[in-house]
Amino acid sequence: MASGFTSTSDDNRIPLPDRFNSFLNFENAYFSVEGDPAFTGFAGALLTSLGNPYCTIAASEKTRYHAACVMVSNLVNALAYTGTEILKTCGLDDEFAESAWRALFLGNAENIAGLGPAGALTGPVERGDTKTVAAHLDILSGEIRDIYLLLSRLLTKAAAEKNPDRDYSELLSLLRYGGIDD
Repeated sequence: MASGFTSTSDDNRIPLPDRFNSFLNFENAYFSVEGDPAFTGFAGALLTSLGNPYCTIAASEKTRYHAACVMVSNLVNALAYTGTEILKTCGLDDEFAESAWRALFLGNAENIAGLGPAGALTGPVERGDTKTVAAHLDILSGEIRDIYLLLSRLLTKAAAEKNPDRDYSELLSLLRYGGIDD
C-alpha cells in the first residue's frame, strides 16, 4: 500500500489526484509499506534512498490506515463541496461560493498542521456555544444536519482536549438529541 502526497511550489502538501501522472511528483510522497520483513526492509531502504518518508504497518492495519487517509483527504472534499452548496443557497454565485471558503479552509489546514487538530480548533463547538450550534441545527436538515451533528459530537472530544476545564455537557446533550425534545 502506498499513500502519497506531493508538494506544490510553495511547499503545501496536496493529495495525488491523478493515478496516471502523479508518479511524476513522487519526490515528496509519503508511503506506508506492509508485508514480509525482507520486503519492507528493502522497500524502506529504497524509499529512504529516494528521500521519501515511510512507515511500516501490519497487514491487518492496512484497511484502517487507508480509512484514516480517506478521512483527512477525500472526506474533506465532501465537506468543501457541501459548504459550497450551502453558500450557494445563500444567493452566492458558484465562483464566489467556491472562493469564499478558500482562505478559511487553507488557513485552518495550516493551523491544523502546525498546532494539531485540537490546538487549531476554533468556533462554536470549541467555545461550548450551545446557542449558535442550536441556531445552525435549526436551519440545517436531512443528511447535512446529521453530518453537522455527528462531526460536532466528534469535535467536542478535541475541544475537551484543548479546554480540559470547560464543561461541554450542555452542548453534548444538544448534539446527542439534535435539539429535539423527546
